[in-house]
Amino acid sequence: MSPVVMESPVEAQGRMVAALSRSSVGVEGLKSRLLGWGRKEPVALLLADGAGIRAFDPGGGALSEAEIEALCPGAWAAFHAASQHLRG
Repeated sequence: MSPVVMESPVEAQGRMVAALSRSSVGVEGLKSRLLGWGRKEPVALLLADGAGIRAFDPGGGALSEAEIEALCPGAWAAFHAASQHLRG
């Protein structure tokens, strides 16, 4: 299983959002041809605004800081630092 990474945060209208995602790619040789494929799937969404930081799974369920850190170590701290200016 490929590692989970935090995508670059995007800021608009006093909010910041970043996705945690997992990507995989593959290539296979078939006689005189190459077959390639790729996949990228969302794992979580981080949202920051004046009220703080919240995290959600792809189905909309709330995730805790500990759950985010288990998925992608350092992501919560990096997102917290990047969004600090939104909380004054």
